[in-house]
Amino acid sequence: MNRWILAAIALMVSACGAGDEVGDGANAAPDATSTVTTTIGESATTTTAAPTTTAAPSTTVTSTTTARPLGEGTASNPFAYDEPAAVRILTEEELSEGDAIFDPRLGGSVWNVTVGAPVDVIDVILEEDADGWNVPPPDGVVFAGFDASMTLASANAEPLSQGLDLRWRIIGGATGRAYSELTLETARWGCGYLRAGFDGVVYVGGTISGIVCVPIPAEDLDHPDTRIELNQWTDDGAIFSPTGSPGPVAEVVAATDIGSGAGEGTRAAPYAYGAATPMPARSESLWTIEIGAPRDITASVLGADPANRSPDDGVVLVGFDVDLTLEAAAEPLAPWEVITWGIAGGASRSRYFYDTLTPTVFGVPSDSDAPFDFGCGVFPEAFDDFAVVSVGETVSGVVCIPLLIEEFEHPDTQVDVRVALRRNIFFG
Repeated sequence: MNRWILAAIALMVSACGAGDEVGDGANAAPDATSTVTTTIGESATTTTAAPTTTAAPSTTVTSTTTARPLGEGTASNPFAYDEPAAVRILTEEELSEGDAIFDPRLGGSVWNVTVGAPVDVIDVILEEDADGWNVPPPDGVVFAGFDASMTLASANAEPLSQGLDLRWRIIGGATGRAYSELTLETARWGCGYLRAGFDGVVYVGGTISGIVCVPIPAEDLDHPDTRIELNQWTDDGAIFSPTGSPGPVAEVVAATDIGSGAGEGTRAAPYAYGAATPMPARSESLWTIEIGAPRDITASVLGADPANRSPDDGVVLVGFDVDLTLEAAAEPLAPWEVITWGIAGGASRSRYFYDTLTPTVFGVPSDSDAPFDFGCGVFPEAFDDFAVVSVGETVSGVVCIPLLIEEFEHPDTQVDVRVALRRNIFFG
């Protein structure tokens, strides 16, 4: 879903029909040398790595780099394709006046970023969409897709995603202009629906990966000077090129002592399954939450409604019981106003939502009777996120999230509850 939100933002700031002109002076390389991690949005690089995460004491991270020239990752000294390079995200205080960061928690995080060379992915775009919603690009335009991955090496808070703060662009070697996902006008908001698109939410040690697709002029696709850029909606960022050099890589050391039992609500010391736990939330409301241990409910969900679709191979429908009581509030509230449900995968260090592993609207095959439920399907015990409750009332039910079998069986997998878009609390 993040790709569509990002696309909407891009539409407001990108001019249709022409790319952003790339200035000759952008990303000029300084003359000094140092031990560095490239910082997005600065022509130079910084010598200070982001602090290790404090939101999850279970993860111990050290970020080190190899001595490299300042200016690496710039237009004159780019990173290489298919080689990881450490990139640090600017904090709100470090951004230039007038620039903003949508999720301040992202600032200061360090990622090992790898991108591949762009290729024409029109066949993938058309074959993947059973409904025929995707259409070819206009004459003279190609859908240029490249594999991208970002491994979170260190952060002040977790989990994190690229969200609305990071932007991919292709800088055309023939046209000399920069193109984001919606710079060129197409029939379907950029390249269209791509199930394998770049998206995800990860904890330290986890990797976001997928295909980034950008419509560009055909003459730019195979030009030797065409490059890829990752930036924070600024005019400069980390540049990747076929003629670039390997960059510094931040070392990630993830501890294995993710805890279980009564604790503080962190990954290292989660709240216990089955224990009633106070949970302050928005509007000065106070709730009591009780989470049951996750279990495989695939059979019961599929038996509840013939329209429910079986999960893909290697995926199970995982459910956990929830009792949520509103203890204090100025007005009645519904759970969706204060909570989003997730599962913290112990194997991949990724956060799973209702629709992480299930097709969304454009991904449901045209011959499928499955409802657009963004998750497991319809079953009577399902937790009602839209039930409005008053003080003293309780909402009970089962939250269901599709999950890979290896995540379900991993001992470090936990329930992750995002509270009021401000913090995450964990149960294990």
